[in-house]
Amino acid sequence: MVSWSASLALLIAELTAHPGRLALLRQTTDTDSTVKLMAAALGQEPLSVGRALTLDNDPPAPERIPVLLGDATLLVDLNILFWDALVVDPIAVLTILARKRPRIAVWPGQITGDRAVYSEPGRRDYFAQQLVDAIVLKPRRVVYPDETPYTMERVQA
Repeated sequence: MVSWSASLALLIAELTAHPGRLALLRQTTDTDSTVKLMAAALGQEPLSVGRALTLDNDPPAPERIPVLLGDATLLVDLNILFWDALVVDPIAVLTILARKRPRIAVWPGQITGDRAVYSEPGRRDYFAQQLVDAIVLKPRRVVYPDETPYTMERVQA
């Protein structure tokens, strides 16, 4: 039997072997517990994208965003990427980050099939895009510590 941390290591190895491949964790009621378990297994704290990008008074230039997010594997609080002031494509930003090193980002909206959506049509922060070459993780509640706290779905290139 493969422990779930071994499954996470296989996921990280796959992301390393395919630079630019996105790994998005769906937002559900079990997301926080899944992120905590992943962080413990990886030995690093999740990085709040919102906190990292609001350290200065002015919004960062798009090219500075990867620098400000550093080498964190787990990215949470992505809502800031949808602000008008940043003028960025959130999926493009995550893809750029994933080219440098494996990243797992908690998607703050909905993911249905191969489509990532944030907000509602008609709102200024509305975003919808088809995912290409991505892994979508769905958090799940676990009872035993050797259970994987997520399921995986692949979106082909």
